[in-house]
Amino acid sequence: MTKKRYPLLKAVEHNWGLIGPGHWTKVKWLIFPDGSYEVVTTFNPSFDAIEEIEKMSKPTKKKITGQMDNKTLSKLRKALKREPWRNPPTEVCASDGVAWEIESYLDDGSVDKTSGKLDYIYGHKVLEKIVSLLPSNEGVYDKAEEGSF
Repeated sequence: MTKKRYPLLKAVEHNWGLIGPGHWTKVKWLIFPDGSYEVVTTFNPSFDAIEEIEKMSKPTKKKITGQMDNKTLSKLRKALKREPWRNPPTEVCASDGVAWEIESYLDDGSVDKTSGKLDYIYGHKVLEKIVSLLPSNEGVYDKAEEGSF
C-alpha cells in the first residue's frame, strides 16, 4: 500500500489586479516535506479562445514541478514556525494586487497554521517571508501554451 504524501505548505495567490484575456488568475504552490513542489498556474482564456464559445469557461492551466534547494527549504520551515502569521493591528488598505490563502500542515495532513480567509498579506511580515521563499523563477506567471495541462 502506498503511503499518502501530504504537503508541508499550500499557498494560493489570486490576481486581484486588472486582468484580461490570457492573464494569470491564480497560482497554487504545493511544497512537500522533502522540498519537492508542484506549481499550477491558471490563466484566463486567450483572446482567440474567447471567440470559441465552448472554451470561454475553460481556463488554461500550466503545471511546473521541481525541487527546492536545502537552504531555501530550511528557511521556509523556520518561517512557517514563526508567530504570529498575521499581526492583527496591521491594516491593509489596498484595492488591487494579489491576495493569498496560505496553510501549513502537520505530518498527518491536518492543518497546522492558516493565514485565514483569502485576503491581502501586505505588512504581515511572516506571511510576506513565506511567499518570498516560494519557487517562482521558472515562468510561473508566463502565459501557458495552448493545449497545456
